[in-house]
Amino acid sequence: MMLFLHLFNGLIHNFHSDLLNEPYQPLFYIGNYPIEYIITRCCRPVPFFFILSGYGISYIYTNGKLSMNGQAKRLLHIFTAYWISLLIFVSIGHFIGNENYPGDIWKLIGNITSYSDSYNLSMWFLFPYTMICLSSILLIRIIEYKKSYLTALIVTGLIYGVTGYIIKNHINEIGYDSIYGHLLQYLQYFFPFTCGIIIQRTSILKHPKWKILEQNKLLTAFLLFLVIALKCLMDSQALDTLYAIAFICLFIKLSIKQSKLKIISIIGKYSMGMWMVHMYLSHYFFTDFIYSFRYSPIIFLILVICSFTISLMITYINDKLSLVIIPSKNIQKK
Repeated sequence: MMLFLHLFNGLIHNFHSDLLNEPYQPLFYIGNYPIEYIITRCCRPVPFFFILSGYGISYIYTNGKLSMNGQAKRLLHIFTAYWISLLIFVSIGHFIGNENYPGDIWKLIGNITSYSDSYNLSMWFLFPYTMICLSSILLIRIIEYKKSYLTALIVTGLIYGVTGYIIKNHINEIGYDSIYGHLLQYLQYFFPFTCGIIIQRTSILKHPKWKILEQNKLLTAFLLFLVIALKCLMDSQALDTLYAIAFICLFIKLSIKQSKLKIISIIGKYSMGMWMVHMYLSHYFFTDFIYSFRYSPIIFLILVICSFTISLMITYINDKLSLVIIPSKNIQKK
């Protein structure tokens, strides 16, 4: 979802104005919009990730294994992979003479700590995610204090709406890489994270009514297609979390063959590295190569293959490095 979104949501034109005459050949248009752009409306990876993270962290908490020390080690495992990706691509940027890589000392520190995303725009996500991970234990305890899940949803939902409005209308004045900008993003994603926690705590996915979908896979597939189609028609980020919840709940009720699950599992294992490197390939250093394949399915496939291949290397190095700096038995896998 993330790779497809960043390839075809039009953001490339902000990086390379010379590609305004369409860097690819759309398969077809619906009205004035390429079909690829319309599909990006249902590719919203951030709420998916926060919902699933909230669910996973709540599961760890339920089993008595969630601790600040464990979260810190888990984040260190993510950051070491991030630093490896920086070492590779900042070196490339410096080698080809791009003054932004590494830039001055403050720019370097800002990117190393993830406070700034000036090296790679897709890494804006790392800082608010880090802050939410570090405050996840407190958040779960607040939600659990009186077990008022509806209140938690209403409060975080209101915060989500208010911060979303401010970000949409005033973030350019505030600045993403500022204390207020980071605070807004940190608060905004409490809502999808809380949704994931509550889905896990209430065991709602095990409710007997879900058996209707488990017994009728065709109906489940149709409803999933309908949810995706509706999101493509409604270009509103305010609905992203609700869309992600509906997608997740329906998707896990599908009957997926074991062979396909293995493929998904393999891609999942290396997805973190793919996130960290894909925009270096598509937007910063190898844009002409990626978009030279012209047709969107091929462009997408090439970016997936290239990102996956580099992620293999980063993950291998990171796993070896983690054995040295973090005892393997204590690493909480992503």
